[in-house]
Amino acid sequence: MAFSDVGLRSISPPPKGQICYWDDKLPTFGFRVSQGGSKTFVLNRKNSLITIGRFPTISLSQARTEAKRLLAEFTLGKVRPQSITYSESTEPAPEFCTGR
Repeated sequence: MAFSDVGLRSISPPPKGQICYWDDKLPTFGFRVSQGGSKTFVLNRKNSLITIGRFPTISLSQARTEAKRLLAEFTLGKVRPQSITYSESTEPAPEFCTGR
């Protein structure tokens, strides 16, 4: 779906639950509409949704800019994972000073 301010305003809430629409220009950037009528910009990151902000408090262009910034940080490694699994925590640390 191609996002536009007018198009997002015209989306009606679903009768039950939530529905997500995904942007054609930025595939992981989405727009979630809940049954109560709240409209929220989201970013899909490894099968979890990151909330960017509510529409119309945040405009489409602001939300898209924030989504691109977050994606760049994920790509560049500036956002660190908040938790690790047990198997990751038990892996041996690399030995950096092995040639003395």
